[in-house]
Amino acid sequence: MSLANMLGLINNDLKEAFSRKPFDAAAGRQRLLDGIERTREQFARDQPVRGRKWFTVNNGIVAFSPTQGNSGALTINGVTTNFIAAEAFGQFLDNMRVAVEAGEFDAELERVAKHGGMVSGTADVAIPRAAPKRRTGAAPARRADWDQLSFAEKQRISALRRYGKTPDGSLIADVGERPDAPLFVG
Repeated sequence: MSLANMLGLINNDLKEAFSRKPFDAAAGRQRLLDGIERTREQFARDQPVRGRKWFTVNNGIVAFSPTQGNSGALTINGVTTNFIAAEAFGQFLDNMRVAVEAGEFDAELERVAKHGGMVSGTADVAIPRAAPKRRTGAAPARRADWDQLSFAEKQRISALRRYGKTPDGSLIADVGERPDAPLFVG
């Protein structure tokens, strides 16, 4: 066999397949079944749930977003968050348990294990994120009488805004943006 023939058999693209552990469907199912049972127990509690949970209840509707640990979100019905009436949530979990035990979620569990957080569907509701930070600093264009203020008054307003306060000295976090508030003197 010549060197050219030998080198033709080398395929370094197989490195990823060599390194990847094969998907264990039984372990994936058991992990999902444990999560369903934990969700059932959390949902049945009278007190608020602390820590990680797969659901949020608001106005008698459950937003259900199951995950596989740190691997990523499961896509059910094309989205990662599904909405179920609170009184039907127990029945939904029973039906999901039967589907998982029948192996209907195996392809999705393998996708999540392989690709992690990369989802094939999109959700209208995700886990709530922190509100965006408010812009701080001077806002001269917002104030109607900016041109009539003296240089010292403009400096005072800018200094108050740097410390998160409105021109009247109250905290922006408490009262919101009020650029036309009377200038604080004192």
